[in-house]
Amino acid sequence: MIERKQSPWVLRGVILAVLLALVGAGWWAWSWQPDDLMTEEAPAVRDSAVTAPAVVSVAPSEALGADGPPVDAQAWRQQAQQAEQAVVGGAGGMVPAPPIQGVVTERPSYVSLIEWMALKSAAQQHADPDAELTRLVNFLRFMRLRDVLDALPQDAAAQRQLLANALLSELPTHVQQGNIGRTEALGLQAQWLAIVQPDEQLRAEMVRQEAARLNPGQ
Repeated sequence: MIERKQSPWVLRGVILAVLLALVGAGWWAWSWQPDDLMTEEAPAVRDSAVTAPAVVSVAPSEALGADGPPVDAQAWRQQAQQAEQAVVGGAGGMVPAPPIQGVVTERPSYVSLIEWMALKSAAQQHADPDAELTRLVNFLRFMRLRDVLDALPQDAAAQRQLLANALLSELPTHVQQGNIGRTEALGLQAQWLAIVQPDEQLRAEMVRQEAARLNPGQ
């Protein structure tokens, strides 16, 4: 199988491209309602980060409600911060939100409103929009968990191990889906295994086992 090389930051590039397209088209002054965002026809985006987004002609009043506060940069930042915090919760505030299985029927709390618009737009350009939206949402969730882990202090050992284990368990799926290249995945495995098992000798067998998971059947 030909490996599709794609950095974990590619999805953020797609979201940013949609944002720029919205601003460039004069949509910055849209008003919004959370319920409206669940049903709007968002701007169309070609599938992949190598093609610029194509904006369709949709009047703001047709896409979003006109009764809410204006969507400005500060509101978007606040929404993004809330989404980032929502990816973990439970006991100790570090239990990862589970990946979605099947069709995504509503916006997860860890996906901001503008991200939801961008992901739905990108998914609609795919041969199987439902499956593509699930892949994109789960990959955004994965990246968000990675950000949370990277931001934790070194002395938060238990929380770091919990998140590292969660990321390790899901990494092969993202490699198989082409979200992350195998070479990059091996580097991430080494980084996260060092968190899970600080002892280098005890970690050696774990490294072999995790590497084998990236190539099932070989």
